[in-house]
Amino acid sequence: ISDKIYLEYFFEEEIKNNNLKILPVWWKDKVIEIFEYIKLPIKKEKSDKNIKGKVFCLTDTDSEIVPINLDNWIKDIILLKRLCNNKDKKTDLLEYSKTDSWETEIENSLIPKIFLETIKNFEQDLENLWISISDFDIEWTLNTDFNFWLQLKAKKQIKMKEFFDLNNWGMKVNFANKYIESSKENSDSWMPNWNQEIKDFFN
Repeated sequence: ISDKIYLEYFFEEEIKNNNLKILPVWWKDKVIEIFEYIKLPIKKEKSDKNIKGKVFCLTDTDSEIVPINLDNWIKDIILLKRLCNNKDKKTDLLEYSKTDSWETEIENSLIPKIFLETIKNFEQDLENLWISISDFDIEWTLNTDFNFWLQLKAKKQIKMKEFFDLNNWGMKVNFANKYIESSKENSDSWMPNWNQEIKDFFN
C-alpha cells in the first residue's frame, strides 16, 4: 500500500489524463505471476494491432534474480522492471534479463532532501532504535540521479530497515504519507528520475 501512495503521487497526471490504474500486489513473486499471466495471450496474438492499453509491472530488487527475457514488440505493451540502486549511487529501472542485484525498495530511491525533511517527523521512533537524525548528515541534494541510501553505513541501513518494518510495516504507510506532504510543501521538489522512464512508456 505504501508503494501505491508514492506512485499515485508520482503519476498523478497519468492517472488523470491516461486513466492509469495502480494495483498494489503483495510480494514480488505475485507481480511476476500476473506479468506472466497477461503476457501469454499477448504472445498468442503475434501482433499488437488488436491490443489496447499498456501494463507496467514494477518490483523491488531482492538478493536473488531469476532472469526473464521479453520479445521486443511486447515491450511496447507490457513491461516488467525492477528498482535497483547501483554502485554510482543512482537508482535504475532494470529488466529482469539483467542480473545486477542490489537489494532496493522504493524507500531507498527517494529524493534525499525530501527524505530528510520527512524523517524529522519520526525522530522519537528513530531514537527508540538508537538512530539519530545526525546520522543523516550526508550530502543532501535535489539531484535526482543521486541516491542517499548508499551513503548510509551498512549498520545504519539495517537500522533503517527496522524502522520501516515498525508496526507490521505500518511505518512505511505513515512515512509515505508524510513524504508526499513534504513534497507538496517544497516548491522545488523533484521526482526521482526513474519516474520519467515509466511516464515515457505510457505517453
